[in-house]
Amino acid sequence: MKFFLFADYHYYPHGYINFGFDGLHKFQKIAEEKNCDMMIHLGDFCHGQDFCKEFIEEYNNFHIPSYHCLGNHDTEFSPRDKVVKDYRMPDCHYNLDIGGYRFVIINTSYYRDVDTGEFVPYDKTNYFDQPERETLPPEELEWIRKSIDESPYPCILCSHSSFEKAHDCKNGHLVRQIVDEANRKKPHSVIMCMNGHCHKDHLSIINNVLYYDVTSSTFDCAGCPPMPPHDRFKKEDYEEYKFAGYMVCPEDPLYSVVTLEGTTITIEGVESKMYCGVELKDIGFPEFDRVGRKYEPRTQSAKITLG
Repeated sequence: MKFFLFADYHYYPHGYINFGFDGLHKFQKIAEEKNCDMMIHLGDFCHGQDFCKEFIEEYNNFHIPSYHCLGNHDTEFSPRDKVVKDYRMPDCHYNLDIGGYRFVIINTSYYRDVDTGEFVPYDKTNYFDQPERETLPPEELEWIRKSIDESPYPCILCSHSSFEKAHDCKNGHLVRQIVDEANRKKPHSVIMCMNGHCHKDHLSIINNVLYYDVTSSTFDCAGCPPMPPHDRFKKEDYEEYKFAGYMVCPEDPLYSVVTLEGTTITIEGVESKMYCGVELKDIGFPEFDRVGRKYEPRTQSAKITLG
């Protein structure tokens, strides 16, 4: 089976520089040309369901089935239940059996209250400044285990936050334990885990599972108010988008097309350039993140067969 994959589109009219409807239509055309069985977005599709309603409907109504995974910014302006309804998700986490594989769609948008120990769903901006953001509650961990154990197909775990990076999903190591335990009992129960959120393109194989860190389609963060914005873009960009000075962007929206054939995973990537030639290092920001990954205007191509 084949699917169109993208993450962190961050549609936000007059907020972030964005490819908007044109970018989405380009993605849909490519999905048609590549004969994809589905499209899937790994969180932070848009900011605000009310003023993005037409954009959401454009994605939801496409003739190729198009699916969502919740990200932290999806609920920035709307309650979670409304977002789930508007995105036409059956729940905030769910299973999707298609093409001989099970896609386990996980919701990492919880924080653990360090005072009470309670696991709190993200609701608008309640998670800001929380030290234990992106922490899965025990009941969802158990649901992940059950989803894998009861699956008649090899599983692909889909999330916004990373289970591969120790500093991202705070208890992502517990998901890795579930994955490794399932694969010990039955090889290839899980063949891939893929996530957005980190805005970096990276592939790694851990215990015979491919971990795919899917880059942002649209930008990487270059700070936030009250720090001063950069001035390296066009004048009209700053007039049109209030956060333009806190971004570095590709010239073209980024995506990949993934083909699954048994335990062989083929990723078709895409190449672009940095918008106005501006990289993080050009505006005084570190070129690499804390684990040595760089935002680049590309998604890599690869063909991997798991042993």
